[in-house]
Amino acid sequence: MKKRIMTMIFAIYIIFNSFQFNTFASVDHKDRILFISSYNSSFPVFFQQIEGIKSVLTDKNSILDLEFMDSKRFYQEQNINNFYDLLNYKIKNSPEKYDAIMVGDDNAYDFAMKYQKELFNDIPIVFFGVNDIQKALNSKSKNLVTGVAEDVSARDTLSVATIINPKATNILAIGDSTETSIQDVKSFYSQKKYFPNLKFSDINLGEFTIDDFKNKLKNIDDNTIVIFIAAFRDLNGNPIDFETGVKLVYDNCKQPLFDLYLHGIGSGLLGGKVVSHTAQGKVGAQMVQKILTGTSVKDIPIIDKSPNKYIFDYNMLKKFDINQKLLPADSIILNKKVTFYDNYKNYILLLLIVFVIMMFCIVYLLRSIKIRKRAEKDLVEANVTLGSTYEELEVSSLQLKAQYEKIQIQDEKLVHVKESYRLICEASTGGTWDFDLLTNIRLFTDSWYTEYGFSKNDFLKIKNWVQHIHPHDKGIFLNYQRLIKETNHEKYSCEYRITMKNGEYRYFVEKCIVVRDDKGIIERIAGSHTDITARKLQDIKIRKLAYHDILTGLPNRAYLNKKLKIALLNCSKNSLCGAIIFIGIDNFSLINEYFGHETGDNVLIYISKILKETFEKSEKVFVSKVSGDEYVILIKELSDFDFVRNYIKRILKVFEKKLIIENNEFYITISMGIAIFPKDGDTVQRLLKNADTALHKAKELGKNCYEFFDEVMSDVIMNKILLQSSIRKALENNEFVLYYQPQIDVITGRLCGYEALIRWISPKYGFVQPDKFIKLAEENGTIVPLGRWVLKQACDFCNKINIKNEDKYVVSVNISPIEFMQYEFVDTVKDIINKSCVSPNLIEIEITETSLMESFDINIAKLNVLKEFGLSIAMDDFGTGYSSLKYLNLLPMNVLKIDKSFVDDIANNNKDKNFIDIIIIMLAHRMGLKVVAEGVETEIQRSVLTSQGCDKIQGYIFSKPLTEINAIKYKTNFTTKL
Repeated sequence: MKKRIMTMIFAIYIIFNSFQFNTFASVDHKDRILFISSYNSSFPVFFQQIEGIKSVLTDKNSILDLEFMDSKRFYQEQNINNFYDLLNYKIKNSPEKYDAIMVGDDNAYDFAMKYQKELFNDIPIVFFGVNDIQKALNSKSKNLVTGVAEDVSARDTLSVATIINPKATNILAIGDSTETSIQDVKSFYSQKKYFPNLKFSDINLGEFTIDDFKNKLKNIDDNTIVIFIAAFRDLNGNPIDFETGVKLVYDNCKQPLFDLYLHGIGSGLLGGKVVSHTAQGKVGAQMVQKILTGTSVKDIPIIDKSPNKYIFDYNMLKKFDINQKLLPADSIILNKKVTFYDNYKNYILLLLIVFVIMMFCIVYLLRSIKIRKRAEKDLVEANVTLGSTYEELEVSSLQLKAQYEKIQIQDEKLVHVKESYRLICEASTGGTWDFDLLTNIRLFTDSWYTEYGFSKNDFLKIKNWVQHIHPHDKGIFLNYQRLIKETNHEKYSCEYRITMKNGEYRYFVEKCIVVRDDKGIIERIAGSHTDITARKLQDIKIRKLAYHDILTGLPNRAYLNKKLKIALLNCSKNSLCGAIIFIGIDNFSLINEYFGHETGDNVLIYISKILKETFEKSEKVFVSKVSGDEYVILIKELSDFDFVRNYIKRILKVFEKKLIIENNEFYITISMGIAIFPKDGDTVQRLLKNADTALHKAKELGKNCYEFFDEVMSDVIMNKILLQSSIRKALENNEFVLYYQPQIDVITGRLCGYEALIRWISPKYGFVQPDKFIKLAEENGTIVPLGRWVLKQACDFCNKINIKNEDKYVVSVNISPIEFMQYEFVDTVKDIINKSCVSPNLIEIEITETSLMESFDINIAKLNVLKEFGLSIAMDDFGTGYSSLKYLNLLPMNVLKIDKSFVDDIANNNKDKNFIDIIIIMLAHRMGLKVVAEGVETEIQRSVLTSQGCDKIQGYIFSKPLTEINAIKYKTNFTTKL
C-alpha cells in the first residue's frame, strides 16, 4: 500500500514538473516579426496599420520590430540605399532570426522584393497596402510571398458621388507625383468606361507651384465631382505632411472632397467607400499567424479585394447640405453628435423606475407625517407658553455677549491690518517709504535699505537724495519734483539712475501717492523704488539689435533708412546733394559653397571692418550692411557731384589687396551702383531701388565695375519684369503654339520626323523671339510648366501623324537645362507619355551638352532610365562645348545634332568640312549614333553633308517650321509625291 502511494506521488510530481516546464517554455518563446513601413512614425496611416497588426499579434506572444523607410518625404535613391545599409547591418548583427516579414505600402513591397534573397532568404513575407493590384497578384509566382492588396473602391465612391451631385458633368482627381498617388490616379482613370457621360481629369500637385495649385482649386465649378487622392509633394519635390496637404486642398476648394482612404475623414474630407488600413493590418497579421502555426505560404492565397467600407464625415455632410438618405444603407457616419437620450437611454429608464418607487414612498411618508403633526401640534401649543418666558431672558444674554465679541473682533482686525501692511511693504518689489510732511517723519522699510545697500545709520546721506542721482538724470528728477508741486494729481512715477553705496549706478522706477488737504497743500507722500536695471539693459540691447547687423555689428537697413531720411531732409532744406553707393560682392556664393558658411561669415566680418575703418573719421559718410553680401555707403553731403568718384576710388582701393582668412587667400572684387540724391530720388525707397538697379546693371556688364543710375536702366528692368509676368499669363491664356520643322532621311529621301519648336504670339508684344522669352522663362521658373506643355502638345501631334501601323515619324522635343535638373523630370516625362498613349520610341528629347556636364553622374542615370523606357536621346548643338568628346562614350545617346554654326561654312572652309567628316560623323557612326545636321539652306551644304554620310537633314532647303495643320499637310503631300 505504501509503495503504491509513493509511486502515485512520484508520477504526480513528474506530471507537475513537465507541465510547469512546458508552461514556462511556452511563455519564454516569442515569434519575432519585422514590419517595414514605407512611411514615418508620424504618418496617420502607420498608427492604423499598427492597430490592426496588434489586434492579432499581441505583445504576449510576439515581438514586433519596426523599420521606417520614410519614402513619402525622402523618395530619392540615396534614401533607399541608406535604408538598405542600415537594415543589412541590423539583420547581420542580430543574434536572433526573424520568423516573418511584414511590409506596408508599395515602396516597402518593392524594397522587400528587390532584396529578398540578400536580406530575407527563406523568411516568409506578407504584404498589405500595395496599390498596384497587378503587382500584388504577380506575387503568386514568388516564393514565400503572400498578402492582401490595397484595392481602392474608386468606382463605388464615384457612384455615390454622382447620386449626391446628379448634375455633375466632370470628375476631377487631386493627386501628386508619389508612387501611391500615380497608381490611384490610374485606377481613377480606369473607371471612365462606367461613367461615359462624365469628363475625367486630374490636377497633379507635382506639376504646379503652391500658388498655381491653389488657383486651380479655386476655379473648380459646381458641376465637378472632386476626388482627393494625395497632396504630399509639390513641383519642387518638397515633401508636405498629410494634414497640411488636406488643409491646403480643403481651404481652396469649394466642392466636397470625396476620398478613397480612411485617414483624412474628419480633417476636411467628406469620405466615400474607403480603404481601412486597420482592417488591412489585421488581415495581414492573421496571415502571419497562420504561417507561424505551420500553414504553408503557398496555401494562403493573395487577397485582391481589400475590406473597404462606406464612411462619411457628418460635419462635411452638414456643411454641404447632403441628405444622408442618398448614402448607402450600410454607411458609417463619423463625428455625428449623439443626443443626450441616445447616450443615456438605459440610465433614464432606470431613473424613471426609481422615481416612481420614490413617489410611492413619499406619498406614504406624507400621510404618516400628517398624522404625526396633528399630535405634535397639541404638544407645541402647550410648550409655547413656557418657551416665551425663557426666550426673553435668553435674548438679553445674547445681546450682551454679541457686543463683547464684536469689540474683540475689531481689536483682532486692527492687529491683523497692521501686520498685513508690514508684510506687504516688506514683500513688495524694491523698497517702500513714507514721508509725513506735517511731522517731518521719514520711514523706510527694511527691504528699502537692503535694495540700495544702505543701513539705518546712513539717514543723513539718504536725506540729501539728489546727490545719489546720476548727473544726466538729475534734470529728470527735478522736473518730476516740480510736477508734483505744481499739479494736483494723486499718483506720479519717474525713472532715473541711482548710485548704490558701493558706487554702482542702477536703474530704478519711483512711484508715489500724494495726499493733500482741502487747500491742495501736500501733507504726505508714500511710494516705492523698484530696481529695473535688467529690463533697461535688455531694452538697450534690443534697440541695438534692431538697428545693427548681428554678424558684423554694422548698422542695418532699418538704421540706414533712418539716416537716409534725415540726409534727404537736410539736402532739401539746404539745397545740397548726396549719394548712396550700393556695393555687392562678386560671386560671394562660391566662397560659401566651396569654403563653408563659417569662412564666408569671416570674410564678411573682415570686409565690414576695413570699410568701417576706411570711413570712420569722416562724419559725412555712413557705412551699413543691408543684406547677406551687400553694403550701402551713404555720403550725406556732396559739395560737388564729381567728388563722389573720390569715394569710389577709396572703396576700390580697399579691395586691391588680397584677403587672408583661415589660411585661405581671397581676391575679392565688387560691383557698385551709385545714385545721387535728390536727382535720382527724393524718397528712401526710390533712392535705394535706383541704386540697386545700377548695381544689377554693373553685374550684367561683367562685374568688378561700377555704374551710375539713369532712367534707361529702370525702363529696361521694368520691361524685363513686365515680360516675365506676361509669360505666366501667356501660358494660362494659351498664347504659345508649337511649330514643326521636317527632318529628311539623307539616304531614302523620305520624311522621317519633325522637331517641335515653340513660338509665342502675344496680343500685346506681337511675335516674341524664342531666344528672348526662353531665357526669361528659365529665370522666373515658368520654363518647367512650359516644358511640360510642349511635351504634351508634341505627344498629341505625334499621335496625329502616326495614324497607320507603318507610320514611324519621330517628334523631337528640346529640353531646357532647368527643366532637366528637376527631381521629378524622369517621372514627369514618363507620366505625360503614358497618359498620351503615344509609343515612347516615337518621341526624341534633345539635351544640350552643357546641361549634361553639371551633375554628370545624376544626369547620366536619368538618361539611362528614359532610354530604357524607350525614348530616343539626342545631343543638341554638338561641338559648341568643350567636354563632349571626352565624355561622349559615357553618354546614353542615340543621335548627335551638328550645330548650325558648322553647317554655315561647309562649302567655303575645308577645315570645317574635315572636322565634321573626321571628328563628328565618323565618330558618331563608330559609336552606333545617328547624325542630324541643322540649318541646312543650300544645295552645296546638302551635297557635302550627303557625301560625308550625314543621316538626317533639316533646314530651309526642305521647309521652314510649320504650324500643326501645315505640318500634317506637308506629311500628306510628301507621302503622295513618293
